Amino acid sequence: MDLFNETAAISSVDSFPKIILKWKVLTSSINKKNATMSTLYGNDWAFNYSKQNQGSFYPVGARIALVTWLQQADKHWFGANIPGKIKTIEIIAFENKAGKRVETYLKYEGQPLIASKTDAAFNIKRINFILNQRIALRV
Repeated sequence: MDLFNETAAISSVDSFPKIILKWKVLTSSINKKNATMSTLYGNDWAFNYSKQNQGSFYPVGARIALVTWLQQADKHWFGANIPGKIKTIEIIAFENKAGKRVETYLKYEGQPLIASKTDAAFNIKRINFILNQRIALRV
């Protein structure tokens, strides 16, 4: 009986910054309509900011990543769903450019995961969506 969910695992040929695998969980969510489940991870700067602040104005140096999996039925637990294949990884970096704090958005998708091209309007929409996720660390 296989107890490891290798379908949801990251492949060695996936092309994205593997450092996010060491980041901490900020929150998670399920989208029943799209049959997906997501986890928002943050580096130490984002994690520490989230513990102490209510807003989403992350400091320069913070990085967050929303990993979204397609759901699949859990063959070990009737009626339950678990993560399936990774659908997307979206990363937002908060940087200082010419004295201004800016957000850089990157999206990885496909099998294997590779960077995809997105336009500015899409990036703004996704940044707003991700920054509006309710952080589980806050009380």
